[in-house]
Amino acid sequence: MAKSFSISTALSDAFRGYSKHWVILIFAGAIYSAGHVVDRMAVGHYAKVSHFFKKELFDTTNSHEMVDKVKTYVSSVWEKEDNLHGHLYGILFFLLIWFLYFGLVKICLQISAGKKGDLKTFMNFGIDYWRYIGATVLIFAVFVGLILALVAAAIFLRWFLLPYSVIIFFCVALGSVACVYLVHFHFMAFCAADTAKSVTDALACSARLVSGNLGKILGFLLIFGCTLYIGSLLLGSVLMQVMMRSSANVSPERLIQTAIGIEFVMDCLVTPLYVFGMASAYRQLK
Repeated sequence: MAKSFSISTALSDAFRGYSKHWVILIFAGAIYSAGHVVDRMAVGHYAKVSHFFKKELFDTTNSHEMVDKVKTYVSSVWEKEDNLHGHLYGILFFLLIWFLYFGLVKICLQISAGKKGDLKTFMNFGIDYWRYIGATVLIFAVFVGLILALVAAAIFLRWFLLPYSVIIFFCVALGSVACVYLVHFHFMAFCAADTAKSVTDALACSARLVSGNLGKILGFLLIFGCTLYIGSLLLGSVLMQVMMRSSANVSPERLIQTAIGIEFVMDCLVTPLYVFGMASAYRQLK
């Protein structure tokens, strides 16, 4: 039977714990965020994929445009990196970012359990990391499969000459239900780092924790995530304005460097708070 979950308790535990251990959490966040900076400056795979799924894919007016965007994106990736080294670099940077995120998860689990956080955790490259990778790949495959299924459903419905508005509404509704269900696996990284013995065990553990508290977990994610997102946007905008006013005639290159620097600072502050909040919620559900 699932344990009772309190949104207010999870929020208070997250902010109270972060205020007590902010130094090591920010250091851990800086290590994780450095991976994003290296990827953005050197290759940019993670940023490109995130931008495509978060911005371009869903900024469509009909199913045909969505299919065209997927085809264009996939072909552009293979054309620009039609060599072994390019693909290997992409895989290595994904593994690096996931490795750093998993290290941040383990540090947050240590602190939420009342232990002293150890930055050496980032160097612990054990079987638990590969359990997390396996679970992540499986969920990503399911997510991609859902997108392809929605595209296929949209094309099939178009055969009946339904209006685009009806098709888009159907796809959004079905996709929303699928995304809500995927919340069951939101704690798979914490399960993989804590008690899970296999990839499927990490997924089953996360689903078991969320089951019975799905509504409250969704409420916690919305409240906590929106608070951090809005706060980071406001703080980032203020920092950007301060940097731009402090120097006249800012060049485009300087502006890009400033934006990357501000993004790094925001990641250092916000990401560990979010992960620590998830660790606190995990402890409460466990």
